[in-house]
Amino acid sequence: MLKIIRDIYEQDGLPGLYQGLRAQAIALGISNFVYFYTYETFKTVYRIVLAQAKIGIVPNLTLAYVAGIVNVLSTTPFWVAMQRLATQKRKKGAVLYKNMADALVRIKQEEGLRALWNGVGPSIILCSNPTIQFVVYERVRRMVAYVAKTGKRGVTAFEFFLCGAVAKAAATLLTYPLQLAQSRLRNDTTGATTVSILQTELEENGFAGWYRGLSAKMWQTILTAAFQFMVYEKLRAAIIMALGGAK
Repeated sequence: MLKIIRDIYEQDGLPGLYQGLRAQAIALGISNFVYFYTYETFKTVYRIVLAQAKIGIVPNLTLAYVAGIVNVLSTTPFWVAMQRLATQKRKKGAVLYKNMADALVRIKQEEGLRALWNGVGPSIILCSNPTIQFVVYERVRRMVAYVAKTGKRGVTAFEFFLCGAVAKAAATLLTYPLQLAQSRLRNDTTGATTVSILQTELEENGFAGWYRGLSAKMWQTILTAAFQFMVYEKLRAAIIMALGGAK
């Protein structure tokens, strides 16, 4: 990972390390909005239809998974475009994607509409990733909260940070081979499949090939999730306190 960072920096400078950042921010914003809006809508409908105030663990996870599928089917083109923008190489004579819109239009024109949904198969299966993440997070959070309560104190920001990191690490380890296939498919123009990619990797590099690039992925996803949960918990506590004060 460090060698790749150095090579990118030597070739393109500091901006090269942030190539595709705007596209990723757009894809992430759209994806999170679609997921959480759909998930909350499903929960509201569930409560109304079944006249239940509380939702059990299994129904809750099911609703989350279905919301994830809706999210994948509707936002995969943005992630495909983001992947192309982030990994395109600036070679002499190469026609680069200019931005998200340009990438979406050109992929459709040059490779067909179906290419915008490259990697949708493993992405649907990977809807289990946030489910695993949130289940592990809630378990770890409860243990941390119990320790904090025993010590007669609140849970610190750093402890929330660690809870998010542990949860994402567990989810990433369990689903990484599919994430590898997903990433390859988003850049693929040959018509490969999830099975063919994993089979080729296994034949050429053994079982370890399925976890190629895991260290970089762990750094990226764990830090992202850790900061996300830490900020989420602090904002949630601040909002609850503000609403309580308003009453």
